[in-house]
Amino acid sequence: MAARYRVVWEDLRGKILNETYPVGSLLPTEEELTILYGVSRPTVRHALSLLAEEGLVDRRKRRGTLVCEPQSRREYATHVQSFEAEMHTERRIPRTKVISCTREGADGTVCQALHIKEDDAVLRLVRVRYANEDPNVLVVTYVPLDVCPEVEQVDFEQCSLYQTLRSHGHEVVRARRRLNVELADAGSAAMLGMSTSDPVFVFHSYGYTDDNVTVEYSVATYRGSTNSFEFTIEMQA
Repeated sequence: MAARYRVVWEDLRGKILNETYPVGSLLPTEEELTILYGVSRPTVRHALSLLAEEGLVDRRKRRGTLVCEPQSRREYATHVQSFEAEMHTERRIPRTKVISCTREGADGTVCQALHIKEDDAVLRLVRVRYANEDPNVLVVTYVPLDVCPEVEQVDFEQCSLYQTLRSHGHEVVRARRRLNVELADAGSAAMLGMSTSDPVFVFHSYGYTDDNVTVEYSVATYRGSTNSFEFTIEMQA
């Protein structure tokens, strides 16, 4: 027989995910839940703590237990995978909106990231990636055009960058990523429907081919409230 807290947790979790308790609503009070499930208050608190650990609720003093938008949990920091594949894994519907796609000369930061000369031609691609129609991440990507000039002709609202690079013989097989936690700037806040006081995850990513050519440099800004990232770390012998 399942522990009582688990019965409460599973039932409340199911009702949150099927929107019996929609995002932004309040769950019944602890006292109401003890009566509803016929359990003690510590049992209810244990179940609510599990929901809070999952990011499904936010427990606030004097206000109650607020239902939150479920977070996207991904291993982006440790795996090379397209955004579309990530969303399909999480059973969410991906969509991409291209903000701009232009040819420009590389500046110092981009030159260093891609190991090219100043003013060498790059494609600068700015996209907002959506999960179930909610803006989830703002991505600014640079691709060296001397390596893959074909990217200039691609509609990236319909095509994946990684699939495009692969189809032209420049598959990204390894990536290096640096994570910063920051406050949203005015640009990312506007694109992602946030406030400049909201936290964001900012990844600087460098994509490498099998022969160690850097074919992609991206800065991806993820909403802090709807994303979390999992890391797998192995102990060295």
